[in-house]
Amino acid sequence: MSEPGLGNPVPSGSQNSRLPMPAAMRPYLYGVGAILCWASLAAAVGESLQRVAPEQILFHGLLVAGAGLSIKDWMRHRRIVPPWPGTRAVLIGVYGIWGYHTLLLAAFSLAPVMEANILNYTWPLWIVLLSSLLPGHRRSWQIVMAGLVGFAGVVLVFSGGDPTAISLAGRGVQAWTGLALALGAGFCWGSFTVLIRRVIPAGQENMALFCLLSAALAGIAALAGGVPLTMPLDDYWLPLFIGLVPWGLAFFLWERAVQQCNLQVLGLLTFFTPPLSTLLLALVSGSPAGWHHLAGLALILSGAAWGGRRAWAEAEAKG
Repeated sequence: MSEPGLGNPVPSGSQNSRLPMPAAMRPYLYGVGAILCWASLAAAVGESLQRVAPEQILFHGLLVAGAGLSIKDWMRHRRIVPPWPGTRAVLIGVYGIWGYHTLLLAAFSLAPVMEANILNYTWPLWIVLLSSLLPGHRRSWQIVMAGLVGFAGVVLVFSGGDPTAISLAGRGVQAWTGLALALGAGFCWGSFTVLIRRVIPAGQENMALFCLLSAALAGIAALAGGVPLTMPLDDYWLPLFIGLVPWGLAFFLWERAVQQCNLQVLGLLTFFTPPLSTLLLALVSGSPAGWHHLAGLALILSGAAWGGRRAWAEAEAKG
C-alpha cells in the first residue's frame, strides 16, 4: 500500500504536509497520551497478580476495555455493533491484543516483574526495526547497529548484570521462561503496530471489536484451563482500572496515533514509557531498580533512538 498513513511516511506534497502545526501534531499527542496510560500498566498488573489469577485479569480487563470502547463508538457514531474490518484485520487485531497481553501477564507471573517489564519494552526497538523493512523506508547500517545496541541491553537484563554468567541454572526454568515471554511480548506489540496500519484505513476504529473478541478468547482459555471467571467483589477494581486506563483509553489513543503518525517517529516517542513505568513499578512494589536494569533499559532505548534518528529528520523535512 502506498497511501499516506498506511505504512509509509506522508509525502511532502500531500495535503497533510500543509496542515498547520497544531493539527499536524495532534496524532503525536494521541501517542503521548497512550504512553502515559501504559506507564501505569506494570505497577497495576504487578499489584493485581498478588490477588487475582492472570487469566482473570486478562478476561475482565479486556471485557471492560471492549465495553468502554464500544460506548465511545456509540456516542461518536451511534452504532452498537462494531464494523467488521475483514478477516485479515481481525486476525492481526486479536494477535496484537490477546497475544501481547497473554504473553505479558504470563511473563509477569513467572519472572521478576522489573526485568520482565524492561524486556517487554523492547517494542519501541521492534517498531523501528520492523518498520524499516516496509516499502518506502530506507535500510542502512545504522539500523543494524541500532539493533545490536538494543539487544546488548537485552543480554544485560537477561544476565542479571553479568553477561558472562548467563545460565539456565542461575535463574531456573520458570524465570527464564518468563523472561523469554516478556521479550516475545515486546516483539508481538511491535509487529502488531507495524502490521495493523497496513490493513486498516486511517480513521477506521476497530479496537472495541478486537478487545471484545480477545476477551471472549481469554474467557474460553481460562475455562479450558480450569480457572473460574468470577472473583471476590473487593478485587474487581483491579481489572476495572486496567481495562479503563492502560488498556481501554490507551488502545483508543494508540490506534489513532498508529494510523496517522510516522511509525519510526512514534517509536521514538514511546521512549517516555519505560522510564515512567519502571519508576512507578519501583515505587509501588518497593523494589528499587538495579544498575543493570537501568543500563539495559538505556541500551534498548538508545538502540531504538539511533535507528529512528533518520526517520525523525525525514519527517521534520516533510512537514
